[in-house]
Amino acid sequence: KRLEVVRFVLSALTDEQRIEVTARFAREVLFAVVQGSLPLNTNESNSPAHAVLRDALAALSCGEIKVGRSLTAEGGAVTEEELVTAAANGNAAAAAAQGMEMAKGRLLSKMSRKQLMGHVVPILLNLKDMLEQRRSPLIRDLMAYLQELTRSYKSEVRAVLASEPTLAKELEYDLKVFEKQQRQQQLLEEQKLQAQMQQLKQQQIRSAGKTGETAAASSSSMLS
Repeated sequence: KRLEVVRFVLSALTDEQRIEVTARFAREVLFAVVQGSLPLNTNESNSPAHAVLRDALAALSCGEIKVGRSLTAEGGAVTEEELVTAAANGNAAAAAAQGMEMAKGRLLSKMSRKQLMGHVVPILLNLKDMLEQRRSPLIRDLMAYLQELTRSYKSEVRAVLASEPTLAKELEYDLKVFEKQQRQQQLLEEQKLQAQMQQLKQQQIRSAGKTGETAAASSSSMLS
């Protein structure tokens, strides 16, 4: 429920605000945990920092925090051809305003990528090492966010790790293992659901059989 509230709030923000919120999550939560100013207790599940870090990673992973989302939600960014057509039809003011909005969107997207690759990803990699050493269950939440980043910015993440090929290979391997675990978990959940449905079906059949037996016994009693 907390995440639903966070997603609702994020969906109402401007792209500038989303960039600022991402920076604050990275600085005040992720880096604070790495630095130790937001310490994870030995019993992490009962630690306030545990809940804060989990919520931060979940918020960073959701689509509502992505820059450029508002334009996509409104039907997609205006193309240059559409601007030329609008200007040719006498809508120069509207075309100019749309052109400025498009240029602003591109600039903010570029700023967001620079922020993510230059600040967030390095912090995440340090946090990953820390959580792995602690064998923290929060590693799953972190890997989910790294998975989202590598899907959305595959070439940019590769560029960040270009100078550290060993780390790049390690991350690639860990993501493959994580994705395999996700598929296995999904398969287990599907099998569990199928088993529950089969059990419910059998219960309904037994219940229907008992009802039929009761009705037959009642009819026999009345006839006799």
